[in-house]
Amino acid sequence: MKVRLFSAQLLLIAILLLSLSSAAATSQVKVYLQPDRQQVSPGDTLTVRVYVEPGEAGLSAGEFHVAYPSSLLKAQKVEVGELFGDNPLIGMDKTEIVGEKEVVKLALARVGETSKPTAPGTAFTIRLEVLQTASSGSYTINLSKVDLVDESFNRIEDVQVQECTITVEVFTPTPTF
Repeated sequence: MKVRLFSAQLLLIAILLLSLSSAAATSQVKVYLQPDRQQVSPGDTLTVRVYVEPGEAGLSAGEFHVAYPSSLLKAQKVEVGELFGDNPLIGMDKTEIVGEKEVVKLALARVGETSKPTAPGTAFTIRLEVLQTASSGSYTINLSKVDLVDESFNRIEDVQVQECTITVEVFTPTPTF
């Protein structure tokens, strides 16, 4: 009798632990740079999308910093996406050089009520020009800062981010005689 009761309690604890771990896994907020890989040449234009999967969270606001080598890329245009609603408040929208990086900084906030969970979507897109002076090689575009707040205006911790790799191929013409 005691063995059965102990086994039942142990099984109940195992089920609770499994359900808690799966709930935590599904509620993790993920931020991706899309595409995650792209091959380009000097003079090309590429678009990088900041895509957010909020998990179980409602997203009320966010601040994003996207950084990349200033010797490789130059921002041409930044467009706000649908993640924070049709007409979000833009608290910051600037591009600056920090060391050897160009950094696009954007802060957005939802106007009105935040539903939980927020549907996955694009926070913003950046159109980038590959500079003519770019050298061949692989380069990283990364999210150097992601701060998100939920529907109760609490900071969301442990946001998972995925960067983007750009491979530049410079073609050198072969001389003809």
